[in-house]
Amino acid sequence: PSAAHRSILRWEIDMAKRDKNPATGDPTAGNAGGGASAGDSPSDKHELLHFALQVDDGWPPIATESAWAERLEGNHLKVSNVPFFAVGVSCGDVVEAERNADGGWQFARVATPGGHSTVRLLVPDKDGLQDIVDELVDLGCAFEGTYIEQMVAVDVPPGVDYGEVRRWLDTQEDSGALEYEEGNLSPAHAEAGRVKTLH
Repeated sequence: PSAAHRSILRWEIDMAKRDKNPATGDPTAGNAGGGASAGDSPSDKHELLHFALQVDDGWPPIATESAWAERLEGNHLKVSNVPFFAVGVSCGDVVEAERNADGGWQFARVATPGGHSTVRLLVPDKDGLQDIVDELVDLGCAFEGTYIEQMVAVDVPPGVDYGEVRRWLDTQEDSGALEYEEGNLSPAHAEAGRVKTLH
């Protein structure tokens, strides 16, 4: 993202850490979103899964991300949220995890991909955000928001034509309505082209 966008996001995350989620200090914990959320209403079978992030030149602005995951057998969990910053993993993936020093689950690797892809959006104009997510829902995607108001995590299910989604995203980015990056693409969706990042 641009330097201006990074500054705004860092400020919003600082506010989220201080005011919104003091227990974890992680504004993405649970990725509590709205609308067509891909991972809401976790059951008693769900536990928080933590992702260690590689910070490069201040991005992402947090070092750890947390998401809900459904507990399976052994050390396997199924990711139930759309990751905001973690790369190489998507909602619906079955992952292997390890217990950390606090007894929580730390992501180790993807064991069985679920076929979903993850796209993240930065939207400069908050007033245009609803129209953008409405269009993505019409294209078959789901989304999650967090306390970072200008950022949206998008889940692209296996049956969605990602070529159509990407053409729409490129058009919107060219117009200045958003910036986007592809945090993880399934093999089928990757056929639409190279993986795009915000760096």
